[in-house]
Amino acid sequence: MIIGQQHEIHHVGHVIVVTSHRITSNLQDTRLDQSENTLIDEMSYPGILSDYTTSNGTFRSLSTE
Repeated sequence: MIIGQQHEIHHVGHVIVVTSHRITSNLQDTRLDQSENTLIDEMSYPGILSDYTTSNGTFRSLSTE
């Protein structure tokens, strides 16, 4: 059962990597699909890092789904 998410942002050159980790109620659940990476080209979305809202893990100007 998924009970939450944690997001990490890594800035590599002009590429932003957003890693979403799913937090499950079963600590023994180590399936590979528990984390996802989203790659975003910062050049296509100027100022995107300032748009990031950690409260809900989304970008106002871009959907990461």
